[in-house]
Amino acid sequence: MPFLAAARRTAPDLDLSELAVPSAELLSAARALGEATGADVAFYRRGARPAGRSLCQVRRPQPLDAEQRRALADLERRAAREGIVVVLYAPLSRRG
Repeated sequence: MPFLAAARRTAPDLDLSELAVPSAELLSAARALGEATGADVAFYRRGARPAGRSLCQVRRPQPLDAEQRRALADLERRAAREGIVVVLYAPLSRRG
């Protein structure tokens, strides 16, 4: 999740303890969805709660069309088997 470094720069107090490490198969599918939607993909441990400021407090969700929502729902079903929740964030605006 390369976008985490930028998120840390904008919110140094960010608590990332709730993030999860997905299987290689789930990671590959999520990367493909991220590329197709232009979103940054994050993986969370199901039921985890941050001790401090969370990524959801500093990032916006990625708007999705109906087909993209179906693809995300499929990915979420697969992720649930690993105890993982998938979130797609809108990319940070790029300047320059």
